[in-house]
Amino acid sequence: MEAEFFGETANIESVDPYMDATYPADETEPPESCYKGSDQSALTSWLRSVAGHRLLTREEEVDLAKRIETAEAKPLDELLQVLVKNNLLSPKTKVALVAEMEASEDGPREALDKLLEVLGKNNLLSDEMIKELAERIGPGGDDARKALVDELLNILVHADTLPDPDEEKVELSDEEKRRLVRRIEIAEAEARRFRDELVQANLRLVISIAVKYQGHNVPLEDLIQEGNIGLIKAASKFDYRKGFKFSTYAIWWIKQAIMRTLDNFSRSIRLPSYVVAKMNKFDSVYATLCQELQREPRREEIAEALDLSLMQVEEILTFNADAISMDLQLSDERSAATLGDLIEDPANSGEEGPIAEMINKDLIAQFLDRLPDREQKVLRMRFGLEDGERKTLREIGEALAVTRERVRQLEIEAIKRLRVLYDEMGEFQSDQSWVGKTAA
Repeated sequence: MEAEFFGETANIESVDPYMDATYPADETEPPESCYKGSDQSALTSWLRSVAGHRLLTREEEVDLAKRIETAEAKPLDELLQVLVKNNLLSPKTKVALVAEMEASEDGPREALDKLLEVLGKNNLLSDEMIKELAERIGPGGDDARKALVDELLNILVHADTLPDPDEEKVELSDEEKRRLVRRIEIAEAEARRFRDELVQANLRLVISIAVKYQGHNVPLEDLIQEGNIGLIKAASKFDYRKGFKFSTYAIWWIKQAIMRTLDNFSRSIRLPSYVVAKMNKFDSVYATLCQELQREPRREEIAEALDLSLMQVEEILTFNADAISMDLQLSDERSAATLGDLIEDPANSGEEGPIAEMINKDLIAQFLDRLPDREQKVLRMRFGLEDGERKTLREIGEALAVTRERVRQLEIEAIKRLRVLYDEMGEFQSDQSWVGKTAA
């Protein structure tokens, strides 16, 4: 399929710059070159053992996925049954919560929130504990269920040590606690075993995809390892009710994991994994919109498709860009100062250095004083303007009692405000001619 971008036609069937086009897209068997290309006997031996794994039929995939689902649901069911036994949860409420988790398309998060609400109403947990537990559970999905199981199990096993005397206590003998922990361990082990079966039956798919991405200074074994991580992720998120084969679903996760590694190797600056994940999702949605619209999508359209704000899309586009140029201008004026002008050059420090430093600090203070208090605090800590020591996002988050992601958002907002302030203070560059200059 072709579309027109900036007056030129381009093929948009595949937006994958790393894939070797010499391999057919539907290949599921590792090619013979895969074995020849490695001089490591251990890798070659592993590749040949993988080639001997039998592929699953669609019916076998569905059966295995059902077993995984049943095993994964068992730990929470065991814990809920303890609450029912201790009259802290009605059987009817338990059935309703489980049914809601199974029916939810967005994962069990909403049902887990309701469960926490029930636990609070029955005085099993204090408001503070519920709030803390909700934060630990995270945004949703199977990870949320696992987090809640871990936390509830910890609470039930150590119920007699709860500090709040107003909270209801779950009466369990030591033997009952041991049996409860054992039943949950068995269920979790079953889920892992079934998931491993699904993964091992599809390892050949990882190899066949990894081979297509060779030639980018990344060893084949590293590509396979990253592809395996993507395959494991696919196995944990596969929903057999959607009707498609597991391999069809897994291909996307495998490619994303491999492409993330290639991105890390190809970039001058290594990006955090959560940033790379956002960029990969952005690229996937961007390609889909290109196909649907037959043109480059507008940023507003991308934001709507990703369910993000326009500012968040702008941020991802910034991450997608290459290293920032020192010639980047701080405003649209031709004579505006550049980013390089504001960075000290040690080789150009003359007698005016201390005076310039005093003026510079005064100017920075004037700018920061016009920002909201919290944004001021973030920038001062981030760039070491308070004590000369730059703080990490995590350290600032702990100091301000907010998440690391929120600190990053505040930093972006503050920098945007500074740009606006700079534009408003047009006399800055003309009045302070020393900026970026050396002594005559």
